[in-house]
Amino acid sequence: DVLLRNVSHELYEKYIEIQREYFHAMAKYCLGFIPGSVVYDEYKEETFVAKYTADNQTHLTLHHDGDHVSYTVNTLLSDDFTGGGTYFEGDRKFNGFLAKPFVGETLMHPGNRKYRHGSRPVHSGERYILISFIHF
Repeated sequence: DVLLRNVSHELYEKYIEIQREYFHAMAKYCLGFIPGSVVYDEYKEETFVAKYTADNQTHLTLHHDGDHVSYTVNTLLSDDFTGGGTYFEGDRKFNGFLAKPFVGETLMHPGNRKYRHGSRPVHSGERYILISFIHF
């Protein structure tokens, strides 16, 4: 995993503008439907690029991003791989869900322990995703 600001400061600055204008506005709207969820205008973020391959960091087991993470933004950057995807754990009402977005599509979800998720194993190729943890 590599922080986006260490990949390219210019790219990082552009991404932060997009994040504030689009993703954060969407989070304020969508997360407002979850009881007890509050989205503040001021926030801190941690944005990084993650790489998954069949040989190294093939997957992530079910986890939550931490109670300090208000929401997570996950954007697929590549499609030259097989396997992969983000799996969201089910509960008594929900049987679980495997999200396999197209390049450029973004998943957004709360980061707390109620929203456990994991990355399914990559079987071949390289899967790159851009992840932002948003902290209030």
